[in-house]
Amino acid sequence: MAAKHIDSKYFQAPTQALVNAVHIALTQLCNKPPNWVPGTTHAIASTGFTLLSYGEMINVYVQPSGEVVVVSECSFPLQLIDWGVNKKNCTRVLDSVAAQINPNMQNCR
Repeated sequence: MAAKHIDSKYFQAPTQALVNAVHIALTQLCNKPPNWVPGTTHAIASTGFTLLSYGEMINVYVQPSGEVVVVSECSFPLQLIDWGVNKKNCTRVLDSVAAQINPNMQNCR
């Protein structure tokens, strides 16, 4: 099983505002727009090859409750150590969403 990291934050914002913020965050992180699962608020994106990994698959789920869940997993299934890259991906996505929703907002986990 490939190394992965899961993180989430709750936001007091409409679902569509969170979807828009996730779209921008993933586009900035991956240098291309994410794919959205039709009829859902589930985005899928991937990062490119780096010196630390073969890339990561990032799944983001926007829940009606305002929770944004980010799952970052190494693309190469046999990569057991991620050197902190997956945690960093999750943090970057959630921080970007927070900055877009309200730069002064205090989020709770």
